[in-house]
Amino acid sequence: MNCFSHFWRRYGLDRHEYCGINIRRAYERDIRCDIDDPRYTKNALKKEFKAEVPVENGVKQYHKIPPMWPQGMIWRDANGRQIPDVINQYYTSYSARLRDIVEQFQPGVLGWIPVTYTYSRGKRTEVRFFVDNRSVPRIDLIDPVASNMVWFEDVRSMLPARDMARRGRPLPPHADPAQPSVLHFRDDAAVPYHMFGVNGLSFGADWVSPELRDAFVAAGLFGVEFSPVPFGKPASEAPSGALRPC
Repeated sequence: MNCFSHFWRRYGLDRHEYCGINIRRAYERDIRCDIDDPRYTKNALKKEFKAEVPVENGVKQYHKIPPMWPQGMIWRDANGRQIPDVINQYYTSYSARLRDIVEQFQPGVLGWIPVTYTYSRGKRTEVRFFVDNRSVPRIDLIDPVASNMVWFEDVRSMLPARDMARRGRPLPPHADPAQPSVLHFRDDAAVPYHMFGVNGLSFGADWVSPELRDAFVAAGLFGVEFSPVPFGKPASEAPSGALRPC
């Protein structure tokens, strides 16, 4: 939990310690999930339940629609294994104890959708939770200059300068495709939430405050790691160790 304390003091970043949740993908290989829901095939939502995507001038127009949450999930080969508190299978699901910790810090903000998980071929069940993405507070935090990232309107997301150059897209003056892109937040950012999303980054509640991160670690949450993201002024050099997990 304190492996970054010296790092943050050295760079003067003690109060800028928001973390991204990293799911340990090894568990996705070792223990797999299947959706237990008549609307789904083995790998995807059935065609009759998919929302139509309008086309204008030959270009698909993507619109945010309320997700169609599955009713349950089947956990294959869970015999005798500890189940991670965060599972990324089709959707990101959270354990009840993770939800309870979040609610202590941020009561009533996130919409938790219960889904029944079945383990070990029906021997036991557990109610886990999805977060309704429409309820996630979205915060503008990215410093694109310090991060060497560029807004890509086609997908409404920030992309590394190198990726934009590969796509043949024009680059703003700050973007350098020859340099790595390392995520930075704005130095003047203030976040009133403990679990939130970041505009232009991954979809959903992926970011947590240092206080909530510490509570997760103290509770012994299993199967997740945390990546502190430094704050930086435009054109500042990314400190070594950025995005290294605690």
